[in-house]
Order: sequence, then structure tokens, then C-alpha cells
Amino acid sequence: MSNKDENDGSVLYEEVLPDPFYDDPEFMKFYSLKLPMKLANEFSRFVNNDQFTKRFPHIKRMRKVVIKENDLELKNFSSSSEDSRVEILIGETQECLPVEADNYLKENHIDKIWNVIEVPKNPPLTREKFSQISKIWPLSFLKPRFTPEVLSDQVQHESDKFVKLACKVGEFALSIGNPPRGCVITLKGKIVAIGEDNRNSDYPWMHSVMKAIDNFSKRVCSSSSSMPKMTNSLDSKIQDENQGSKNNEDHKDHLIEIQSKYSISEDQILSDSELKDQYLCTNGIAYLSHEPCISCSMALVHSRISKVFYMYKDKERGFLGSNHKLHCVSELNHHYRVFRANID
Repeated sequence: MSNKDENDGSVLYEEVLPDPFYDDPEFMKFYSLKLPMKLANEFSRFVNNDQFTKRFPHIKRMRKVVIKENDLELKNFSSSSEDSRVEILIGETQECLPVEADNYLKENHIDKIWNVIEVPKNPPLTREKFSQISKIWPLSFLKPRFTPEVLSDQVQHESDKFVKLACKVGEFALSIGNPPRGCVITLKGKIVAIGEDNRNSDYPWMHSVMKAIDNFSKRVCSSSSSMPKMTNSLDSKIQDENQGSKNNEDHKDHLIEIQSKYSISEDQILSDSELKDQYLCTNGIAYLSHEPCISCSMALVHSRISKVFYMYKDKERGFLGSNHKLHCVSELNHHYRVFRANID
């Protein structure tokens, strides 16, 4: 994949997949025997009931081969210059050959000439690897539980637009003495919140992701503050009203800041009415200038983000590809997909 779309110069993004998708296949050795094709069906009855298929469902048991005139095994099968035969995997040792199968070979005057074949221990996870390894030995493609997502041209273009906006947010953070990191969170293709890195000017843990999630939360709370609430005391009612008023002020300030500071039009921002029933950042997409640290990566889990895009790797503290892949930890109760810019 090229680094940029040749048509419009936008950066392309590729998914950060679990390690097994990148690992070289692990091969193991199996013993095989060759016999005439006309005997294959009968012979297979003696080996099909073993544990081979259960343990290795991705490996086909036999393959067709062609006898050449100079093949030393030709005398075992035919006197013709060319004949068809099959090669059948028996097992990890020669002792895996069942007694019934051994007797069948003897009855048909077939000498056992063992071959050693290397086949993949685990099924290939992508069609590309499947095609490559199938040249060594025929396989069956088993669709993995996790299927990589292929982004359409439209999604690639839209994602790059928001990631570059996050980079612009990072430039502003740098101008006020913070690391050049920014975050943009969208919902339904429109901006909900933006976060500038404020760790030096505000609070040490106020990274861009934390700030964006906080701003997202304030907007959601403000949008829901008009809904009636059950309360048992006048004090709590007053407290709720005061908090709602503060949320309204904060979110209005944030919207004004978004539009003025980053030249974003009102129609690019999701309206308050569409946030009324919103739960956390569910179905939201986070666009980052940089790969997030472990705390920000976990905050994205807790906020129920659906996808994360970022431009630059963080080789020291990055936790979505560089040093770890938090989004691939199976024990977590929520997972999001991660895409990073395909740049060197």
C-alpha cells in the first residue's frame, strides 16, 4: 500500500492487528506416503478416523502429484511413463500409520517410501498468507474470529481530514508550551469534542485524549440537563440545577472555541439534540495526532470509543501498536479498532 492517495494527496491508514496476523507461520513436520490415485479413497478410510483432522482442520489430508519418468517410485505403481498418484499426510511420526492402513498397502504391494513435509501448525489468518502457504501444501481457509477491516476510499479520505485536524490542534497546544498533541472525537461523521494537550499548562494528566473525552462528557451532560430528574430534597435539586448550568456554560465555551480557533463551521459540529440519549462515547471515533499512552488508551476503552485513528507512532510510550496493543487484550470488556497512518 502506498503512503498517500495519488489522487488527492491524503494519507492512507491501515489497521493495527493482533500479533498473530504479522507473525511468520510456525511449521511442523509430517510424514507422508504416496500411492496410486485409484487406491486413495479406500486407503483414506483407514486414516480419516484419527485425530489429525480434529487437531489440524486447516490442513488438507492429501494432494495430487504426477509421476515423472525419472521418479524412483514409479516402479511401485505403473510401468507407463507417466501416471497419477496422491500424497497423503500420515502424522507426526511413522507410527501414526494405522495397522489396517499398513496391511492395505502390503495387500496391494505398495512399498512404504516416507517423505517429510513441512506444513503450518496454525491456520493462516489472511487470504494473502493463505495463498502463499497453500503453494507448499493445500490448505482450507478458516475464517478467523477477528476479520481485518478494509477501509473504503471515502472513509480513508474522511479519516485523514479529521486526523489532520487533530494535528492542527496539536500545533496550538505546542504554541502554549505543551506537547504537540491533539484529539478530535466525532459521532455520525460530525465533530462532538476537541482536546488539546494541556499537561504543562493545566494538569499533568490532561493529555489531549483526556481533554477531548472530558469535553465530550460535558456536551452530553449539557444536552441531557434539560430532562427532568427525580430528587428527594431541595438542596439536591439546587445542586443539580447549578451543575447543569455550569455544564451548559462549559459546553458553549467549547463550541465557540472549536469554531473560532480552528475555523470549523456550525454544520460540521453535531447538534445538541443528537446527543440527548448518548451514553459515554459509544459509537464515537477518536482521531489523534499521536499514538496514545496507556492511560489514554484505557480511557478510550472506558469511554466506549469504537475506532481510533492516529498519525504518528510513539515508540517510547505508545500503547496502540508501538509497545503494546491494548485494544487486542481479550480480557477487556470493550474493544475498539485501531488504524494508523501508513507513513515511514
